[in-house]
Amino acid sequence: MYDETTYRTTLPTYTPPPWIEPYVDPTTPRNVTALMGKTAYLNCRVINLGNKTVSWIRHRDSHILTVGTYTYTSDLRFQALHFSDIGDWTLQIKWVQKRDAGTYECQISTQPARSYFIHLNIVVPTASIYGGPDLYVDKGSTINLTCTVKFCLEPPAYVFWYHHEELINYDSTRGGVSVVTEKGDITTSYLLLQNADLADSGKYSCAPSNAEMTSIRVHVLSGEHPEAMQTGSSGNQHSWLTIIILITHILFCKQHSMSCIKTAKQRNDAHPTMAKQQIYQRSTTATTATTATELTEGFKTAELLNYPPGCCVLHRERILC
Repeated sequence: MYDETTYRTTLPTYTPPPWIEPYVDPTTPRNVTALMGKTAYLNCRVINLGNKTVSWIRHRDSHILTVGTYTYTSDLRFQALHFSDIGDWTLQIKWVQKRDAGTYECQISTQPARSYFIHLNIVVPTASIYGGPDLYVDKGSTINLTCTVKFCLEPPAYVFWYHHEELINYDSTRGGVSVVTEKGDITTSYLLLQNADLADSGKYSCAPSNAEMTSIRVHVLSGEHPEAMQTGSSGNQHSWLTIIILITHILFCKQHSMSCIKTAKQRNDAHPTMAKQQIYQRSTTATTATTATELTEGFKTAELLNYPPGCCVLHRERILC
């Protein structure tokens, strides 16, 4: 009979051979994209580092940024973060600028040194208006301006429209002005002006809260037909397609009995002549309407309006749902 205390089985443990050099996990991403002004993280996962060190080097000028967890640059935006449990050595760059774009080297202090190169791309939120820089329309037709906002970590809080550098006033006697903003990875804002007149000519600007303003110049013509005319064959297809989409949204909302509550507004006596602009924006969860008091100052928001998901159009003080 065997003595179990003598013949107890022991499971072997794995120890890497001493001649295996440290290396970077080949699945580590070689391209990283960051939004300008935000924080970028360049990760380098090192396997079997042992007593070696990891350094981060900016490739364009061979400047050593960090060695281990120590920073070797006067630019305090750079910092090395180490997560020992998974072997990650991450270069953190705060408030990234365009000049930070380029290649960075994760270097292991072997002989010879082993390097892994990661490229950092910096994107800037941009807004653009379809059909620019000049758009020609017939007098009496509908002006359709479409502004898209791209490369944002989150949708803009609002999108304002300007005509001749002035915030568009939906309470003006001109009438026939509608706007719809759809939020998402790419935010799209539509500005429609019915029954275009010569006075509607001029510069129109789309101003998202998190991107640079972009502009287009609209020319309302009577009897002339330039190639860039929006009411021509190619431009008319885009214009009418957008109008059909907006009408479909409105009919869909009406069919499902979606109701809207008007936003109460209180005029500020200190600025009785200032114009107001309401923003009605659509998201995937809920739609919020609020008065842009921070820019117009002439009116104060008395109530914040939340209504079900869908599409609502502001048209001369009325919300069409």
